[in-house]
Amino acid sequence: MTEASGMALVLEVADRLIRSWWTAVAGICLGLAGALIALHFMPRTYVAATKILVVPPKIPQEFVKSTVNDDFAVRIAALKDAVLSRNYMTKLIDKLYGGVHSEAAIERMIADVGSRLDVKMDMYNQSGQRAGMFSLLFRDDNPKRAAAVVNELSDMYIAENTRYRSGRAEEATHMIEQLAADVRKQLEAKERAVAEFKSRHLYDLPERSEANLGLLQSRQRDLDANQKALQTAQDRLQLVQSQLQGASAGAPTAASAAKAAYEARLADLQRELTVLRSRYFDDHPEVKAKEREIQEFITAGPAAMPKGMVPTTSAPPPAALSPLEQEAQTLAREVERYRNDQTKIRNDIAVYTARLEAAPQVQLQLDEITKGFEALQKQYQDYQGKVQSAKGAETIEDAQKGEQFEVIERAIPPVFPVAPKPAIILAAGVVFGLLAFTGPLLVLGFLRPTVQSEEGLRAFASVPLLVSIPRIDTDAAKRQAVRDRVRNVGLSALSAGVLAIVVIVEYVR
Repeated sequence: MTEASGMALVLEVADRLIRSWWTAVAGICLGLAGALIALHFMPRTYVAATKILVVPPKIPQEFVKSTVNDDFAVRIAALKDAVLSRNYMTKLIDKLYGGVHSEAAIERMIADVGSRLDVKMDMYNQSGQRAGMFSLLFRDDNPKRAAAVVNELSDMYIAENTRYRSGRAEEATHMIEQLAADVRKQLEAKERAVAEFKSRHLYDLPERSEANLGLLQSRQRDLDANQKALQTAQDRLQLVQSQLQGASAGAPTAASAAKAAYEARLADLQRELTVLRSRYFDDHPEVKAKEREIQEFITAGPAAMPKGMVPTTSAPPPAALSPLEQEAQTLAREVERYRNDQTKIRNDIAVYTARLEAAPQVQLQLDEITKGFEALQKQYQDYQGKVQSAKGAETIEDAQKGEQFEVIERAIPPVFPVAPKPAIILAAGVVFGLLAFTGPLLVLGFLRPTVQSEEGLRAFASVPLLVSIPRIDTDAAKRQAVRDRVRNVGLSALSAGVLAIVVIVEYVR
């Protein structure tokens, strides 16, 4: 089929539809009537909506920083799941849908309510600024119930948001406290390790180095004084021993005995002065007092010796020791004591020297043990500050002074349903009626094309058209045409009457 013949076929089918105009009229009228009837029996759906404003915190974030900083869309989704839980939905169903005792019925109702609830995020207004609000929309076949349900759901959203934020603030506080407790445990373990190490190395610690050095110098001075006193005692012992050897031929006279006692006393005073100088400076009061005492003793001479300290010239009893022998024994014991003291001093010097030498190694070990201690202390202090801040934020959330929801437009019963859409149903009825009445003509016209005009014949014929014979109507054909016209007009009028009756019944009564 050529393009011209195809166009001719379309024109022939269109001409047949035009001559059968009654089918289009009947299809449109009956389709509209059927659509109106369908609208009457189809269930209506009403949508009630309420707007909820997100009220910012009443206390600025500069004073108390909130610990609930989640994504708003995520929170709304979590609130929806919480509101649609069995706890809330059971109360709502009992209040607005009547008592439902079957568990299966309750589950179906909960699922049905959840499927008919929509949350619309109105986070930005028309000017593009952040609005901070959202809308709840609920679909129901009863407009009053739709408004009641969405208002109840908005109250549930507000209550659940308060509980949600308080719970999140409490969880944040507990988590920060747990982190602080964990750091505190690590810090206490470090402190115990450091304390145990310091207790083992109490005198080897670097902070004791100055004290150890002072003790070492003091013992060095004690050692010097001891050596001097020991040397003095040894010299005196040798002197007394030589005097004993010289006096072995006869008893000493009173003068020689007084002189020996005087020299012994002078040696004691000098030894005491040596000891004082080893401990104190030369301008110390005790050193000065001892020097004056020695000077006065030297100036007085042997006559200054007390009588009790000067041995008599009479011969001692056979069992008694002479003063020189007693002095020799005393000096021998003194020499022995100085030697023992010297050994003890040297041991102390060795101990203090070992402590000073061990201090660097102890410091290295202590540094290794205390590694990270200051960081843990700082981290714990930071957590302590965050715990106090989190407790403040928790108090604000409990007092409902944080970010809250507020209904700014409560739902009212809607007047017009959102479904079904009358325009769509009516348009569908018209299309369905036209297809039902004109569809067979279109199909027959394309399946069995006929030529009923001169133009159609020219399009289909392959030879030139020379002559055309006009249609000659007989009386029978005329009567048949009249009957067809009456039938078509009657059918068209009948379909229009059906449409008028449906309109009157549906909208006028």
